[in-house]
Amino acid sequence: MPSGKELRRIAILGTGIMGRGIAQSFLMGGCHVALHDVQEAAIASARASILQNMVLWGQAGLLGEEEIAPAMARLSQAIRLDEAVAAADFVVEAVSEDLSLKQKIFQQTERHCGADTIIASNTSSLSIREIGKLVNNRRRTIITHWINPPHIIPAVEVVKGADTAEETMDATCALLARIGKVPIRISREIPGLLINRIQIAMIREICDLYA
Repeated sequence: MPSGKELRRIAILGTGIMGRGIAQSFLMGGCHVALHDVQEAAIASARASILQNMVLWGQAGLLGEEEIAPAMARLSQAIRLDEAVAAADFVVEAVSEDLSLKQKIFQQTERHCGADTIIASNTSSLSIREIGKLVNNRRRTIITHWINPPHIIPAVEVVKGADTAEETMDATCALLARIGKVPIRISREIPGLLINRIQIAMIREICDLYA
């Protein structure tokens, strides 16, 4: 696990709405980001979206326009997963909610990343213990559940699995706080986490009131 090391090099695996929003958050927080997808067109689309969002933020006065070019310069892209995670301090898997796919990505990530690299999943419904089932060192696996849209919503649920080391939790929360997010520490896995359960309860109440 990281010991006093400041996590600066981030790999984002997946370029959907969540992946690109998470990447933007880390870029605006001063990190170097390697964006991975198996399709070049998907990476190009994500890069264009991140730039467009930053320009809008600049126009709204939420980001200095002089910060945009340096932030985009910190963004690299990789078709190969091994190239994306090789130098990463922190990896975020942000693919679809497919357990077998996530397990495969975690296994491949561990094979190619550093011994101290933290491997996080953006899952909102699956267990980190199950996702990391094929990982040898599960002490460095954790959930970081970002709320859509991730580049706007400050809260990020940080969930410690049964095998997750306390140092992994601490380092993850410190990283998120450093880039301006509000980490919500969840000490053990619960179905649906916190925010999803609250949202579902609100939706259920709204439906009852409407009826």
